[in-house]
Amino acid sequence: NNLISKSKLINDIKEFLSKSNLYVFVQKLIDQGFRIFLVSDHGNIFAKGNGVHASKDLVNEKARRFMIFDHMELSTEYETEKTELLQFKNIIGDQWLLLETQNEMFDNLGQEQITHGGISGEEVIVPFIKVVRK
Repeated sequence: NNLISKSKLINDIKEFLSKSNLYVFVQKLIDQGFRIFLVSDHGNIFAKGNGVHASKDLVNEKARRFMIFDHMELSTEYETEKTELLQFKNIIGDQWLLLETQNEMFDNLGQEQITHGGISGEEVIVPFIKVVRK
């Protein structure tokens, strides 16, 4: 389940860091007067498949968290209660963008996976951490 997946990810990160030289490297940089900041390019989320699959012939572009269609009628066939259908004429012309708005993805029903955050809070709020000596 989602909680187990998150717990495993956190434990995997802790294990990786315990075996790496990151702490020693950062400590040496601080000792030499460097200011250290950690930042992430974007977030990820644990998503669950919603069972929605679009034929590659009907979709211009697709990923786990979005699909782009030429025609609104096609895109509405794949809408769910947790998707948002948008059109940005000045960005993607007459195409239609179908976005997942919650922790779901276009994949096999119930399949869980870490995936791109899309428009989630985890995606748009980027961590920025200053490392200081205790």
